[in-house]
Amino acid sequence: MKLKKILASASIFAAALVSFAAMTFQTTAQTEIAYSGPGTGAVGTGSNNNDYRVNIYNVWGNSVKDINNVVNVEKNVVVTFTVSGLGTHTANLDSSGNQISSYEAVLMGTMGINQYWDKSDDTVENKPVPITGDGQYTAVFNLKDTTSTIDCLVLQTNIDINGLDVLNPPSAEECGLTIKIDSIVADSDTAVSGSTGVTTTTVTDNSGLTTTTSINSYSIAATTTTGNLSGGVLGNSTLINSAATGDKGIASIAVAGLIVTAAAGVVTQIKKKK
Repeated sequence: MKLKKILASASIFAAALVSFAAMTFQTTAQTEIAYSGPGTGAVGTGSNNNDYRVNIYNVWGNSVKDINNVVNVEKNVVVTFTVSGLGTHTANLDSSGNQISSYEAVLMGTMGINQYWDKSDDTVENKPVPITGDGQYTAVFNLKDTTSTIDCLVLQTNIDINGLDVLNPPSAEECGLTIKIDSIVADSDTAVSGSTGVTTTTVTDNSGLTTTTSINSYSIAATTTTGNLSGGVLGNSTLINSAATGDKGIASIAVAGLIVTAAAGVVTQIKKKK
């Protein structure tokens, strides 16, 4: 009974710290936009099999409606996606094998008065994301003014599928390249275009406590601590990063450390008393 009380206290303490971190660092509410795709016609290329793209919502010459486009957005729409099937390819090449352009992706579209099509009449500026190989990336569509609808949203790349390993690819769906939309968020406080660069390390100590830390290019993304003990289970404790840069990122790391340290301390005490 005493063991269960200690374990329950550890889980409550960890949950409280996570709640505190969320209340302290999250300054603007963000909205998850459910993605149901890719639907028919969502994946395509240019007329010469260049410019691989994923239509997220596009009824202009298409019939792709893979999100509910009625949503209030104040400052940005963030799309996290995973690229697979590139292998060693990182750039478009000419017939002699010389590099023409490095791979990149950018969010294009129109949301109210906000539009970005990489043209002179764009009203906002979106940063292209370098695609350096298979992996997870984040692209941001910035807003100049609020909107209540996403009129068109396309994840556009400059990848020419003719240069991939599939000889004479008949279509975007059969070229071996896949771009999977992982999540879409409106009004993110931590939006950063680029590779998430996620790397994960897992450490299990002698007491059976396992700590998994995922680190991206900007800050600690998540720290999860688990442990299975005779007579009880130490519940999961997870802290998601609340800022990419500045003091908030440091604070996130500090709170994550507190959670892991506190949980480890409880396990150590239990082990010593047995």
